[in-house]
Amino acid sequence: MKEPLQAHGAREWRYWIAILAVAMPVQMSVTASPFINGMAMDTRHAGSEAIGLIRSCEILLNASLMIWLSARLLRFAPKALALAGLTAFIAGNLICGVTGDLTGLAAGRLLAGAGAGAMVASLGAFVGRLSSPHRAAALIAIPVTGGAVLTALLASAAAEAKSSLGLFGFLAAGGGLGALLMAAAPGGFFHAGHAPPFTSMLRALRSPFVIACATIFMGSTAVWHFFQRIGLSHGLDNAAIGTLTVQVSLACAVLAPMAALVRDTWVRWTFIGSLIGFGAGSTFIPVAPDAQAYAAGYLVQSASFTFYTLFVAAVAARLDRTGGIAAAGNGWQALGGAISPAIGGVLISGGAFWPLGVFCALASLATVTLGFIGTKDLAPAGGGKKN
Repeated sequence: MKEPLQAHGAREWRYWIAILAVAMPVQMSVTASPFINGMAMDTRHAGSEAIGLIRSCEILLNASLMIWLSARLLRFAPKALALAGLTAFIAGNLICGVTGDLTGLAAGRLLAGAGAGAMVASLGAFVGRLSSPHRAAALIAIPVTGGAVLTALLASAAAEAKSSLGLFGFLAAGGGLGALLMAAAPGGFFHAGHAPPFTSMLRALRSPFVIACATIFMGSTAVWHFFQRIGLSHGLDNAAIGTLTVQVSLACAVLAPMAALVRDTWVRWTFIGSLIGFGAGSTFIPVAPDAQAYAAGYLVQSASFTFYTLFVAAVAARLDRTGGIAAAGNGWQALGGAISPAIGGVLISGGAFWPLGVFCALASLATVTLGFIGTKDLAPAGGGKKN
């Protein structure tokens, strides 16, 4: 089944539902990540290096699958790919919830990571069908943020109670809801006769945009995976960190719909601005002198990340409507972040967090430079002059 390039009228809402179905459980997992790490260190009695290595392997598998799929997306129906990913995501989180050792945790996180990779790869194909990706993403961000808020509340409570089953069971339930929503997604193939932008994993790195995606999370992921530990060093407890996460998530939920007001000709500069803010906020968190500064850095990071996630999808869709560049960008982005938990674990093993800030600043500078170059000839939605 082939579809026209643009999604029209009554069919567009089905793409919105499909995007929500995969974006929500992925965002829930990202929100819970620092609490997963902290809980694992407490309940599995493992050090930061061991947990960092497990999470790096999870992200590495996630990234490799997305990059592999990016050159092969035209061979798969996005709906079938998303459902396969959701199934693996649910199973992986259930394994993590019912096992009590590091081996079970590692197996579950690897399976969940592979599932998330397939889900995000399908996401690029769905977003590529939208007539105005950033406006649709701004509205979809509201329920996605709602899921993140619930996750933050439960994750902090589960971490305090050391309840692995509660946390991972909730994440599995989020995947189950996504599978139910996916029933409304259009079936068939979306290629409409278009050729893929590249035919191998490495050729995607010819794009500065893809390289920027590879570097953006290298530093920030190292910070985020130990965000909880940094907060504890400032005298906060798990409940206070969870409350902070909820408050910031709600603030971002208010900001997200504002992205719908951005004109098509402003997409490039909004994207670059989000890169600058995200890098600055991420860098400040590990070097913050007190809890108030730590919270301020987190607010800047999260607000910028909200706009980044909305506009990176719009940029990728304009560069390639098949979803190949989006999948490659997400894959190399995850691959760049895959080594970060392990690096972060090593950098904080001496007891200081400031080395994370230095590492994050360098990665952020490279990202902004590459993002500026990669979007220089970005065409506005609907064609016309490039901005």
